[in-house]
Amino acid sequence: MGEIKGLEMDEKKLSSPKPPCHGGLCIEIPDYSMKQDFGPMLNMQHVTRLRGVGVKNLLPLAESSQKKEALQKSIEKSKIGREDTAERAALTEELAALRKKKEQLKAEIDKYRECDPDVVEEMRQTNKIAKEAANRWTDNIFAIKSWAKRKFGFEESRIDKSFGIPEDFDYID
Repeated sequence: MGEIKGLEMDEKKLSSPKPPCHGGLCIEIPDYSMKQDFGPMLNMQHVTRLRGVGVKNLLPLAESSQKKEALQKSIEKSKIGREDTAERAALTEELAALRKKKEQLKAEIDKYRECDPDVVEEMRQTNKIAKEAANRWTDNIFAIKSWAKRKFGFEESRIDKSFGIPEDFDYID
């Protein structure tokens, strides 16, 4: 069947063939003539959209290829004067030996870090703070023991035994 253009909807229905029937069941085949008119336009929209995506993808590709070329040129420039020679090999070996010696000296310095005056002073300050904190807690324990004696009339030895306080418990000097 050929395309029917310029006809009204009712005329298209009249001119379309009757639906095929199989065993009393009729199947109606839709008329695709309308889609044929819009098909090329839909395809062009799709192609145009794909072209836009392609252009978007081509811009980073072009930038990347320019960067690659620039990097290749800089690599070639940096290779000038770095050819493998006996002098360069000797300097490379000397550099490796010096780096190894540097690591050994760092390890030796780390061994004696405890003797550093700044580290020693920091340890003194830390010890002073810890001593003050321990004496503050000892003072709190004595205050609680005193309160328990007054409030409940317990003996000091019984309080020490109940709470696991040693007999030689005292302030740190």
